[in-house]
Amino acid sequence: MSEITNQPDTSELIKPGTAPDVGPYPWPEIWEKLSPDMKRLVERYARMPEEHPKPKGLRPLAMVDARFPMYYQTSVKQGMSLLTDYFAAMASRDIEGVASTLHFPYATFDEIFGEVDPIVYQTADDFIKNPPPSMKVGTGIDATLKPGTYDILDNMQLLIYSPIHAGLELTYTRYRGDGQKLGVSQGIYGVTNNDGKWGIQLSSLLYTQAGWENVARDDVEAVLYNNERNTMWGYNIIPWPGVGSTQKLIDLRGLGGSAEEGEEVVELRTANLRVPWTVQWMYSSRAGAPMSPYNYKGVKDRLRVEEPGTMRRTGGVNGGGTDGILGNSSLIGDEETPGLFFSIAGQGVGRWAYSLPLHDARVLHASMNKAHIIGGYVRFTADGHQSCELRSLGVLAYRRGRWERAGGLGGMVRRDCTNDPINVA
Repeated sequence: MSEITNQPDTSELIKPGTAPDVGPYPWPEIWEKLSPDMKRLVERYARMPEEHPKPKGLRPLAMVDARFPMYYQTSVKQGMSLLTDYFAAMASRDIEGVASTLHFPYATFDEIFGEVDPIVYQTADDFIKNPPPSMKVGTGIDATLKPGTYDILDNMQLLIYSPIHAGLELTYTRYRGDGQKLGVSQGIYGVTNNDGKWGIQLSSLLYTQAGWENVARDDVEAVLYNNERNTMWGYNIIPWPGVGSTQKLIDLRGLGGSAEEGEEVVELRTANLRVPWTVQWMYSSRAGAPMSPYNYKGVKDRLRVEEPGTMRRTGGVNGGGTDGILGNSSLIGDEETPGLFFSIAGQGVGRWAYSLPLHDARVLHASMNKAHIIGGYVRFTADGHQSCELRSLGVLAYRRGRWERAGGLGGMVRRDCTNDPINVA
């Protein structure tokens, strides 16, 4: 959809404070301070179509969250079914059957010989002719599935979900033909709805040799904790009226790399699912089209692969916006008027004050050079009220002496407290 260039009438666009159970909302007071690009972005979200009907009980200004059955009723059912078919085909050494459960292009972090870069397949034919290392059948030196080997399903678990995708875990044990245990495969799989068809579009698996399955990985746990803490700290120390910080400019480019302001260098080959995240959730709900991030008609591909050396905008509150450095900007505001992020990040509960990483963020699986992680954060108002809880599923890779994010299988709005009547002024 192309952006609309004319400036909207904010009274018609947002209608702040007009809902009977929602207090005044400070959009009009900051509208004139927003950059033209930011105004066009907000207007674009306000005019987006919505292919899913709003669930009963969704409140004004709220994001749709996991309390509503439509958030999981179809995606979880489709995800579990597809992953069952995937494993059945793989266990039968039916590579065509495996391909039938996938979306193409398809990417997999398939670690069997220590490789961490995602393998990308453009077509089913490519996949069938040259399957990933974990599925190579034969007697050759690079074959991982020798004659007689067999796999037994251990666990299938739901990790994250939304109306258009699900992130799931699958683990299985591999045995030699004589019954000797060879190792355990621990994987995460991203299932998406692309134009009405469900399929697996991104996956990552770790294969651990027998005897090494339960080795403690405190180093990876520490990396996850520090990453989550540092990300939240980047938000929390930015000033807004009522918070006593004097910090003015926060550079969120992260460690390493050589980039211009507001950009970073991709140092690994990365693969991510293009499913909704914070910016889409927040802007669409505040603009009155909260179901639009979950549109699927005409969407043929949700995979994004970036090569090393690629320049991209930083994440954080900018999320592809117009300002590379967080400070006195249209997103952050100044001493008198909070910017766009501060006005919308508190949901409909109240003005955002700080965020904390999930206390149960954890490493799901880890090898010497790759890990699967589940994390997220909770936002709070100044008086300690929770405003929302978000979760995400991702892949870390170890390169050049440090762990870095290598991929993401999406996230979910577990809870938006705007939907709790007691929390709405």
